[in-house]
Amino acid sequence: MSNASRVLLSSLLLSGLLLSNPVYANGQQAILEQAVKSYEKGDYQTAYEKLNQLIAHGNTKAMNNMGVMYQDGKGVPQDNQKAFEWYLRAAQQGYAEAQFNVASMYANGKGVAQNDKQAVQWYRKAAEQNHVDAQVNLGYAYAHGKGVAKNEKQAAYWYQKAAEQGNAKAQFNLATLYSLGEGVEKDDKQAAYWYQKAAAQNHVASQLNLGYAYAHGKGVIQNNQQAAEWYQKAAEQGNAKAQFNLAILYANGFGVPQSDQLAFEWYQKAAKQGHEGAQVNLGYYYDYGTGVAPSNQQAFEWYQKAAQQGNAKAQFNLGTLYLLGRGVEKNQERAFEWYQKAAQQGHPTAQFRVARAYQSGAGVAKDEKKAFEWYQKAAEQNVVPAQIYMGLFYATGTFVTKDPDKAREWYKKAQQSLRENP
Repeated sequence: MSNASRVLLSSLLLSGLLLSNPVYANGQQAILEQAVKSYEKGDYQTAYEKLNQLIAHGNTKAMNNMGVMYQDGKGVPQDNQKAFEWYLRAAQQGYAEAQFNVASMYANGKGVAQNDKQAVQWYRKAAEQNHVDAQVNLGYAYAHGKGVAKNEKQAAYWYQKAAEQGNAKAQFNLATLYSLGEGVEKDDKQAAYWYQKAAAQNHVASQLNLGYAYAHGKGVIQNNQQAAEWYQKAAEQGNAKAQFNLAILYANGFGVPQSDQLAFEWYQKAAKQGHEGAQVNLGYYYDYGTGVAPSNQQAFEWYQKAAQQGNAKAQFNLGTLYLLGRGVEKNQERAFEWYQKAAQQGHPTAQFRVARAYQSGAGVAKDEKKAFEWYQKAAEQNVVPAQIYMGLFYATGTFVTKDPDKAREWYKKAQQSLRENP
């Protein structure tokens, strides 16, 4: 499951101009509504005048909205410093929206020197007034120790506050804490509950994680059909991991009718976004003509993309294409290079191929010592031909001192490996 990221909301909440407002004495509400309408129409001069009229009467919402105008540069020259000053005036008088904006300016160093501690102080003031985005950001600050000592319990506390107000990001972050047991007791049911809440709001990472929960029965009854439905929702939003997982379900017919063609399509979508597992599988589909017409060249290209990301399976497959000259000109040296990369990551069959290359001098200078070392590594991972070679080496004294007992030992291991994996 992917470890999905907990994003600090760094963008300012600038919706104050568009929100409904309580009734103000002396007709301030009517004037504020006129300012809003003028702003929406692009009549920034009138909006500016109306806001100034309200500011003269100490209206904090007007002060905050004046800050918005300066930050956006609409009707006035863009000026983050003046925006900050207006936000601060309103914030100091207790207006939560402005307190959040002041915090965000400190967090991002806009109009004022960047200062995480000051950001936390202002987020807290707004959060204590039930400002949902401030609660999310304060939770994030505690979760990551930004401007305050790291405290996962406090992170969970503030995420919970925001989550109960319906904030999808807070619901996701809270679910993740329950999943990991950070700041709260580990509870897969609670994790699934909050992922479900956020997923229902179209939160893509929650949809992915809820799909995973259903696929593996974590906090919910295992249900491949539900897994497929949630993966599909996230996949349609462009999430590469969900696209990859959905492809696997189609490839195996788990929760959906088996379809190589649909598996291919979803692997392709994920692969184009750089998902290395999808790139390997897409290469395999082209290699063997599964769900698509076979193409050695396309297989080579996709294996290469994944191999360059360090994927051992792709490196092994790429080495095989070079060895056989499929989709690329035959080249034993390049084959050895890719086999070696995969072998160094512990790929068993690649280790056997590297051993063979060192023994025969195919693509690399002969080296009996290295050949023996790689045969041994592969044999220890139950590669049967390698185990047989190890038996042969000890039986004949090739590369090592002759030892019939060790020879028998390796032959027995080979027989056992065959029985376990016929």
